[in-house]
Amino acid sequence: MNYNKNLKPDANKCPKKFCFNWDRENEKCDEVFGKCFRETSSEDDFDYYTSCEPELIKHDLPWFYFITSADALEEEVKEKYLRESAKLWGEQDIYIKAEEEAITIIRLIKANIPLDQIANRVNKPPDSVKQFVSSLGLIKIPQ
Repeated sequence: MNYNKNLKPDANKCPKKFCFNWDRENEKCDEVFGKCFRETSSEDDFDYYTSCEPELIKHDLPWFYFITSADALEEEVKEKYLRESAKLWGEQDIYIKAEEEAITIIRLIKANIPLDQIANRVNKPPDSVKQFVSSLGLIKIPQ
């Protein structure tokens, strides 16, 4: 598959060879840490994407190309990601990420996932998630 660095990739698709956890010999995810959300699309699994820099360079893609959210990044990398991704994909990318995060939280609540697990999945403090959900006033918060 060809990728255009000017177009943001689908956050729910496995980047395969661009991920360090991809087993090139068997053409599947190594699952070193467990099943990856990008392969299963299951809310029970986590996103274990780890960039494979040589593949990204080989295909002229930026280091952050398959990173779907700044939330899981360490602080010193987060600012760089936000700056460089906004430069490439535009400022609206920050709003798209917030919208995707909100949708993920709502889907997890509707699936009756406990609040602490939801907070862990979106890498936010439980109080922050609870405040967001309460502001909607539409959904019962699972304990």
